[in-house]
Amino acid sequence: MKGKIPLIIGIVLGLIAALVAYFSIKKEKEKYQKGWELGQVLVVSKDVKAGEKLTNDMLTIRPMPKKFITNGMIKPNDRGFIVGQPVITDIQRGDPLFYYDIEKVNVTEGLSKIIQKGGRAVSIRASETSAVGYWIRPNDHIDIIGMFRDPNTRQQIAMTLLENVIVIATGEYTGENFKTATKGKTTKISYSTITLYVLPQEAEILILAQEMGSLYFTLRNEDDLSMLDEKGKVTLDTIFTGERAMEMAVIRQKMIKQITIIRGENK
Repeated sequence: MKGKIPLIIGIVLGLIAALVAYFSIKKEKEKYQKGWELGQVLVVSKDVKAGEKLTNDMLTIRPMPKKFITNGMIKPNDRGFIVGQPVITDIQRGDPLFYYDIEKVNVTEGLSKIIQKGGRAVSIRASETSAVGYWIRPNDHIDIIGMFRDPNTRQQIAMTLLENVIVIATGEYTGENFKTATKGKTTKISYSTITLYVLPQEAEILILAQEMGSLYFTLRNEDDLSMLDEKGKVTLDTIFTGERAMEMAVIRQKMIKQITIIRGENK
């Protein structure tokens, strides 16, 4: 029996090691698969010109990872809501449809008709500085950064609160009347608020954040569906050490190289 004890211990330890390895691998797998579950969105099956009315044969369903599906994308269940409605911009074959691509709201009737069930419209104070020099326009996609004072350290901090939020209106202008209002004008239209399409919980975050500090908006490409892996905080210490700036410089340099290659300027 004594001779078998080391063997039994070895077997038990081996089983424990195998279980630890199994659960570790399972945990890592779940981590990387999170958000990659497939959902469904409506896309156009042919090129659609601005002003053209959508028909059933123009629409098809496409699977898409849920992490890339934004609140403004139209889902298959809402097909009947948009059929027969004209679009306000050219849409290429295979592109997903957004609620703000659809010309279905008369401003005199209010904004409520373009708010998808479960979504909310919330207006946030805006200025030339916070709204990218008033270059933010209806239907644009933005990230929202909050500037606050840490209650514990009393330091100023900046952090990204929400990403890839769709702008419904800037001031009194929505997507359908913005072009008319700016036609022939050579100057930008200023506004004091921007209205955003968000979830109810996101509206709560923005309302409280606006009262606690200042909000700034960064403009992003509408095709950029990337999300930050981790929402960090920038403090004075972060700026003074320069550590994060160095990390970002490396990433930015890679982006510049990619742009150079795309433009055909690579030597």
